[in-house]
Amino acid sequence: MSLPNPTDKYFKEIERLMFKFIWGKSNDKIKRDQMSQTYDIGGLKMTNIKTFTKCLKLSWIRRWWSQNSLWTLFPDQYFGGIRDILKVGPKYMTELALSTDNPFWKDVILAYHDFPEALLDDNNTEISEQPLWYNYNIKLDLIQNWHNNGVSLISDLISPDGKFYKYQELKDIHKIKGTFLDYQRVMTAIPKSWKKKIAERSEPKMIGPIKPLNS
Repeated sequence: MSLPNPTDKYFKEIERLMFKFIWGKSNDKIKRDQMSQTYDIGGLKMTNIKTFTKCLKLSWIRRWWSQNSLWTLFPDQYFGGIRDILKVGPKYMTELALSTDNPFWKDVILAYHDFPEALLDDNNTEISEQPLWYNYNIKLDLIQNWHNNGVSLISDLISPDGKFYKYQELKDIHKIKGTFLDYQRVMTAIPKSWKKKIAERSEPKMIGPIKPLNS
């Protein structure tokens, strides 16, 4: 969909017609939110028209990322490079959306704004790929030098053995500037529950004693 999103009123009318087709003149037999769920949790995989439209808009982020066509020069010039945008959190998307008067690209940016939060399920891998900057879950101002030197995601703070780098290690690896207070501010801003998940992942699992075969 390369047009601006319809209004909420239009979405509601489409939804009304869809469910009228299913139920006829009678009232809905199943809640509409439930209808859009998958079969295994009692749904019927009914299309949620607003979510479907948002997914179509998200596909333009993929095109922007993967294509090298002339049209990508427009969003690059308007919003900056796509790779930089994908390394910051959804708060930045809000600022970008407010800065543009192009309704189509505003819809695209706002669709991507909702995407990271929809994916996050407290899984360790997804936590480590969370952006440090402009993240609603991490109350932290951008440290430009860190971002410019590749420290953009939580995973950039984590060593190959799964533990957080110490301050000097992080400075040596990423060649960042700043003080220990900057490091402490970043580490404190990451939610404790996330750090606990990451720490649990890095801890070796204890193996109990092996019972002799002849005992």
